[in-house]
Order: sequence, then C-alpha cells, then structure tokens
Amino acid sequence: MRRACKAILGSLSDYLEGEASEQVCNKIEEHLKGCKMCQMHVDNMRLIITMYKRWRDVDIPRALSLRIEQVIANEIGRLSRDRKAGSRRARRRKK
Repeated sequence: MRRACKAILGSLSDYLEGEASEQVCNKIEEHLKGCKMCQMHVDNMRLIITMYKRWRDVDIPRALSLRIEQVIANEIGRLSRDRKAGSRRARRRKK
C-alpha cells in the first residue's frame, strides 16, 4: 500500500458519512482520481454502507444473513490479498 493510500484510510469513514472537513474531502477526492485501488475500496465501502442502511431493519432468514456476511468477508479478504500482491510486485520492480 502506498503512503498516500495509508494517509487517507483513517479519514474514509468520516468522508463516506459526510462528516469530514472540506479540506479532507478535497484531499481524498484528489487521491481517488489517480488511485484505482482506493477507488475500488471506497466503492465497496459505499456498497456495504448502502446495504446495511437498507437491510438493518429488515428481518431476513439467518442463512441469508450468514451468506451475506460470508460474501462481504471474502470480498474484503480478496481486496486485502490483491493489495498485498500489488505491493509485492511494486517492490520487485524497484529492485
């Protein structure tokens, strides 16, 4: 993960909830313009937030709830592995 990516991670929740300052929003949006990995991360977080807000008051079968949690966990794991693999490739290129 690049240093610039790490710099915005701590502010993403506030950004997505509309609670970040204008300066922080501008910094994140500028970073997202040039970073596909962070764009994907933010898009996934937005999707999860939207799903949660829509479904939090809906009674769904336990099996479906578990399946949704599994899919989300798998996606987060995949993104993490992809990010680590990208970082390793970048380090190899620098050698």
